[in-house]
Amino acid sequence: MNIRREFPEAFFMPIEGLIDGHLFLKIESINPTGSIKHKTALSLIEAAELSGRLQPGAMVIESTSGNLGISLAALCAKRGYGFTSIVDPNVSAQSVATIRAFGGRVIQVTARDAQGGYLGTRIELIKQMQQADPSLYWTNQYANPANPAAHTRLTAVEIATAHPDADWVVVGAGTTGTLMGFLDYFQGTRHPAQVLTVDSTGSITFGGKAGPRFLPGLGTSRIPEIYQADKSAILSWCRNTMRSACAVGSRPRTGIFRAAQPDQFWLGFRHGRICSQGAARLSPSPRMVARNTSTRFITMIGYRRFMAHSPALKPTYQSPTGNWKPQRMRSTDMGHLTDTEQPGLRLIAAQAIRKVLKGNAEEIEQLVARAYQAHHQHQTVNPDSYFLRFPDSERNRIIALPAAIATDDLQVSGIKWIASYPANLSKGLERASAVIILNNAETGYPFAVMEGAQISAMRTAASAVLGADHCARLGRRAKSVAFVGGGLISRNILNQFCARGWQIGKVCCHDLNSEAAAALANHAVNSCGVAAQPGSLEQALDAEIVVFATSAVTPYLPETFQFSPGQTVLNVSLRDLAPQQILAAQNVFDDVNHCLKAQTSPHLAEILSGGRDFVSGSLTQVIDGAVTLTDSKPVIYSPFGMGILDVALASFVYAKATDQGDSLEVPDFFGL
Repeated sequence: MNIRREFPEAFFMPIEGLIDGHLFLKIESINPTGSIKHKTALSLIEAAELSGRLQPGAMVIESTSGNLGISLAALCAKRGYGFTSIVDPNVSAQSVATIRAFGGRVIQVTARDAQGGYLGTRIELIKQMQQADPSLYWTNQYANPANPAAHTRLTAVEIATAHPDADWVVVGAGTTGTLMGFLDYFQGTRHPAQVLTVDSTGSITFGGKAGPRFLPGLGTSRIPEIYQADKSAILSWCRNTMRSACAVGSRPRTGIFRAAQPDQFWLGFRHGRICSQGAARLSPSPRMVARNTSTRFITMIGYRRFMAHSPALKPTYQSPTGNWKPQRMRSTDMGHLTDTEQPGLRLIAAQAIRKVLKGNAEEIEQLVARAYQAHHQHQTVNPDSYFLRFPDSERNRIIALPAAIATDDLQVSGIKWIASYPANLSKGLERASAVIILNNAETGYPFAVMEGAQISAMRTAASAVLGADHCARLGRRAKSVAFVGGGLISRNILNQFCARGWQIGKVCCHDLNSEAAAALANHAVNSCGVAAQPGSLEQALDAEIVVFATSAVTPYLPETFQFSPGQTVLNVSLRDLAPQQILAAQNVFDDVNHCLKAQTSPHLAEILSGGRDFVSGSLTQVIDGAVTLTDSKPVIYSPFGMGILDVALASFVYAKATDQGDSLEVPDFFGL
């Protein structure tokens, strides 16, 4: 196997001022797919071809944090193989897009494994997919000897040839393929270099407690099979955190940003830390060789919003290139938020919120559209929701939705804490109850505590009708609209349809609880002036626009049912549809990654199909004209219900209620 032929001549660049000694950067970003992983990928593929385990037309699958997936996708496309990459939430959006650009499929797992990471979950999914389809070939970078062999034969030889007098070689430990390749070479030759490696907090490779890791490609929650080294043979190693890595990278004259000049290359956040802090304790004026990283991770470390997104970090990192800029809050059309010398707190009750929401349907829908646009432009932080569940009552749950927005109009953060208890309906209570807390973007102090159920219902309704405005293409005229689920959410969506001027011929209301269906129909007639009546599920599914808003946790529809071409479905509850209906439609999302998680109908479709080919795009892309919908298939709009909508609408309500004197100040709440 001759893997040299695909690579340019090795190139090293001196880096001055980072360590008290000599540091040379081995440029790996000039490889065909932009990283050292191209060597690994080629070695894995060629080893499988030589052994006869990889035949023309085969499907390759791998668990990868990004760069290896990109390289495998490119090589598989070139050699006529299919490729599927199993990733986790730490993968960068740029890596996912690049894998797909090369024709690869990407499946993201969201559940952490027993060690707190995602690796076990990724590997378990691969094994399940192999059981379902034995023809899948898993390159298995964690156990395949072709992984370290690439770096023994190529990378280490290039370093030794160019720098025969190097004292140290720096390498990051992920799968440990590069590390093992270096150890095999440098311990088996007369070259004087010793291997210095960097690990990640939360990794168990060199001992320590397993936990969440936020540096892609670094560390592991299970020791890879290829890691066979005696730990004493690794003479020095350092455990790295995202904060410490970026602390070096953000200094004006060191780390990744020092190297990010037009005539220079990227040192990389993994190695900037260890080179600068590890060199001083190794030897006087050491001569070190490190490799650079590709610029793909800049989308993750170059912006303050990523730092704020990570639950393990506080947003103290100042990015010279990011656009996440919390500023002093000011009076705007999205809400009047006042800074004071002494932080204060105001309470806003349900009656005041109801007063603000009434009569502002158009303004609220425009606000929701602007929040989506801000998210599309990376001016938000919207982490995954956090679910509090109860073993003895599986249908009950309380959800935390933290979020932040930083636009020219609004800089604010906050959280919605919303409980869903379906049995409340039998007690004469609403199923959902909620509270929203808003925080000052500059000080972090809470300045408002608000009843949140109405805000949650209203932003959901505004999002749904905004989706209908742009996905149904009916000019706000519908012969029939059906609601599957007769609760508060359906009532609010119906109200929003009417408030936004939709002309609806008739409304069909279906619910397993006939009283709920009848109540929604009466509301449509008496409050909205629309002809309406309860109906069967079959009658509801025949409507021009069908709204799903039940509390079901598994698909409500049989998998054999198919919507008609041109029909519009508002999949508000996210779990009512079978994956077969998703796969047969044009699918629009408010945020694709958020919707394709936690066993939602789109997530089940991804698992069933093995990819995301069914995704048409986001609602913002539809609004902007980047995605065009047709009448050849039904259109399904699946809004996740993002926390940024709660924060934006709560800010709007706060401004209106405070101006109207309908908020209650709590004196000396913080005791300052």
